[in-house]
Amino acid sequence: MSRSKLRGHPIYFDGECWRYANNRQKTVGNKRPCKLCPNDKSETDYDFCLGKLGRVINACCGHGERNESYIQFENGLIVSGFTVEQPTEKEE
Repeated sequence: MSRSKLRGHPIYFDGECWRYANNRQKTVGNKRPCKLCPNDKSETDYDFCLGKLGRVINACCGHGERNESYIQFENGLIVSGFTVEQPTEKEE
C-alpha cells in the first residue's frame, strides 16, 4: 500500500484511489484545508505561513510538502523546496 500526505493530511492508495487515512474518504472531490495553515487565504491575500512578502508575484508554503513550496519574485528569481516552521511564542 502506498502512503503519502496531501496538504498535511496522511493519505494512502488502496489500489484504486487515494484516500484520507483517518476516515477512508476519497481525496478526489473532498479537498481539505491545509493542516498546517490556519487559513488558506485571508480577505487581504496575506499568507499565514509566509507572511507579507515584498516584490513577490506569487508564493506557496507547500502545505507540508517541501517539493511544492515556491516563491516567485518580480525579477524572475524563483526559490523552491523549503519548509515553513511555525514561530514559537516568546517566553516573558
